[in-house]
Amino acid sequence: MRPRKEAFYCNFEDMRLFGLAVDDFPAFLSLVDEMTSAKAPVFFDEVQEVPEWQRLVRAGHQTGNVRRV
Repeated sequence: MRPRKEAFYCNFEDMRLFGLAVDDFPAFLSLVDEMTSAKAPVFFDEVQEVPEWQRLVRAGHQTGNVRRV
């Protein structure tokens, strides 16, 4: 993961994220929210590497943590 003031980029092929599971999504989205401003774009690269990734995107969108889907 690479936080920036103006954007957040996360490549899910990063070995540090290996094993990310549905149960980890709330904590992950909370971190994204802490690391970005409300207007900063969020980019998820290779999101299909995360099992049930659709739930991650939907949960972030529904909670407002990821407003830029």
